[in-house]
Amino acid sequence: MAKIKKDTDEKKKFEGATSNMLNSLLEGYKDDHFNYVKSKEYKVSTGSLLLDSAISMGTGVHRLTGYSGSGKTSEALQILKNSLSSLKNSKGIYVKAEGRLSKSVKDRSGVKFVYSSEEWVVGTCFVFECNIFEAVADTLECLSKSAAGQNEVLCMIIDSMDALVLRNDAEKNVSENYKTAGPQALMKKFLARFALPLNKYGHICLILSQVSSAIKIDPYSKEMIRSTSSSGGFGLTHFADYILEFDYNYNSNKILENPSLKFDSEKNKAVGHWVSLTVCKSDKENSNTKVKYPVRYGQTDGNSIWIEYELVDIMLMYELASKKGAWITFEESFRKELEQAGFILPESIQGSDATMEFLENNKALTKFLFDKFRKDLAGDENGAL
Repeated sequence: MAKIKKDTDEKKKFEGATSNMLNSLLEGYKDDHFNYVKSKEYKVSTGSLLLDSAISMGTGVHRLTGYSGSGKTSEALQILKNSLSSLKNSKGIYVKAEGRLSKSVKDRSGVKFVYSSEEWVVGTCFVFECNIFEAVADTLECLSKSAAGQNEVLCMIIDSMDALVLRNDAEKNVSENYKTAGPQALMKKFLARFALPLNKYGHICLILSQVSSAIKIDPYSKEMIRSTSSSGGFGLTHFADYILEFDYNYNSNKILENPSLKFDSEKNKAVGHWVSLTVCKSDKENSNTKVKYPVRYGQTDGNSIWIEYELVDIMLMYELASKKGAWITFEESFRKELEQAGFILPESIQGSDATMEFLENNKALTKFLFDKFRKDLAGDENGAL
């Protein structure tokens, strides 16, 4: 027994020595690591129930890539709006590198944009009009650390990676040679420094870029695995938590006034369209998943995603409602559940359009259903409409 006790004491002494050494090392390198930084984790709604069920947008670097007009900028602004409205002490930074943040885009976003440091307060988004890579990288890195010290959360958008240029190249004559590989190499170095602190500090960074080739991350592909050839190269692909590739907006994606007839710019106009995208990289084991969600034209204040359309489809999909002829009838237990929550839902409503109009006129009910379905579909209670 004495020998066993002696061995145990020696083991504890040895373990205590290594623990003390680790503590000394952590103290000695405290400016070089983030073990003493308390992680901040949260989820922000994409604004779409269908997309929320596929991804859990939160802290980290996320890449939105696709064709012009495919919906990536609108989605980034929707995430920005929801972060500003749902997260405490949240601010936004929009890197306007392309110079295409028009008044109509800002009006549709529902975000308050400011252009001076004095106006940049919680709940607003500062527009950083700059396309010099070094200035953008240094500004975002410094502000992310400063904001964390003030217990603030940042949602940053770089629009777009393709428009950034190295300072040396910007100073050259247009006829001189450019270091075309420079931004990719610098982005890799920037993210190697920036990705870990950004996650620990609890910030979101959305990086937009044009697509120049199909994104493929299937390790069993016979061809060379090339996640993307867009700006940022393999470094950006590696560090991104999510990669969303938005498809081209074809005419077949249009939502028409009369779905049974062909599109006509005068007699049968488009009232919206289906945004189509592929979740190319995800932490939910659903990479290469296709997602489609509806958007509605002519909306302002960040309401372009057609939530009411999604709600009707989801209620029918999960048999909370049934369609018989021209009427939509709601399941009795579902109506009672809503009644207990303080909402009155008619037994039946004539047609999908009338049902969507009913929801549009009952914003509190719409929000309740959005939050309920988001929790059920995505398992997330931190969503913001």
